[in-house]
Amino acid sequence: MKNTLLIAVCSLIRICSAATEIKQFDFYGRTVMVPLDPTLQHLRFDSKNISFIKVSTQLKAMHKLDLPNTFRQLRQEAKKMKLDRVGYFQLIKVFSMKAFPEQSADFRKAIAWYGLRDVGIDVILVGSHDYFNLFVRLDQEPDGCYSMSSGGKKYFSVTKGEIPYNKMEVFRPLLLQDSAMDPLSLDISCLPELGNSIVGRSREFEYNNRNYVLNTRYNANLVSYMNDLPRFRIGTHLYNLRPSEEAGKSLDDSLKIWMLGMSYSEKLSFILNMVQRAFPYKADRDYRPREKRNFIEQTLADDYTDCEDKAALFCYLAKNYLNSNTILIYSQSATHVTAALELEKNAPGYTFKLNNKGYLICEAACTGYKPGATILTQKQIKTAEIYQ
Repeated sequence: MKNTLLIAVCSLIRICSAATEIKQFDFYGRTVMVPLDPTLQHLRFDSKNISFIKVSTQLKAMHKLDLPNTFRQLRQEAKKMKLDRVGYFQLIKVFSMKAFPEQSADFRKAIAWYGLRDVGIDVILVGSHDYFNLFVRLDQEPDGCYSMSSGGKKYFSVTKGEIPYNKMEVFRPLLLQDSAMDPLSLDISCLPELGNSIVGRSREFEYNNRNYVLNTRYNANLVSYMNDLPRFRIGTHLYNLRPSEEAGKSLDDSLKIWMLGMSYSEKLSFILNMVQRAFPYKADRDYRPREKRNFIEQTLADDYTDCEDKAALFCYLAKNYLNSNTILIYSQSATHVTAALELEKNAPGYTFKLNNKGYLICEAACTGYKPGATILTQKQIKTAEIYQ
């Protein structure tokens, strides 16, 4: 491992000028090294009396330094870790925080703006006399973010906090402006290759008067990474993205043995009961500062889960252990998410039909509900948002 790091450092040194230093930082268990122009450490970005002229002047000063070389290496590191563009944005944010700990938050936002524009992402700088922020155009609308319109397009804030809308101005420096037209898109079709810090945990539940202990494992580095991603809306990506190999195997080790010899309906009842009882329910608003949308790996790590997390977990388990298609159902009027299982053609007992297919609702969040029972009314089901 040490030899590998040494070779990587030597390679970086060869492509950098004598004035360039190598910056090393941790990215969720992976060591990242990039060349960095030391002059950047001394560049200042005013956080008061902000104006278009000052912003343009400061960005031009950055552009004169060796930033392209730094971002070229960051792109290569992102490719090694199989990060999508949202993941690359996260890499830039971590880099800006760890490479410039003594710089202002506004300076780091300018660095992130430069890095995203450099790969063609449509991101704008917005500010007022004493406010400065990034707004990014996103392919998939997130939950709970501030948004604004500019040039007929919708942009979302990348940070929390109150925004003085009545005073905001969109700064339009010419630097990289015309080359960046793409929205930032979530394309997490495969797990990123991060550190491999494996943690185990046990959950107990009861089924048919028998006690079970579900022992699962998850990758803590991967969970931390997922926790820091933007809050994208509910969708099938939450369960179509497979968990880590360790997490998946830990589920297999229990479920494949427990369900051996069960019929399809028995397996369905067992899985639904396990999700209801082994994963305690608590609404995010009752104990978190903000709403959270879990991938399967996050649900295996969390102490509590809410309705969409449990519904997504049920969909993943039904897909993998019942070989069944599923959908997510989001009722805004009931502020509730549940799951439904696609039935075989002409199968009896369906709850509702969609595109001439019968679906059986499976209420993963509510303990004691059998397949087909739900807290939603028929009207709420008919007006719900469907994700398939």
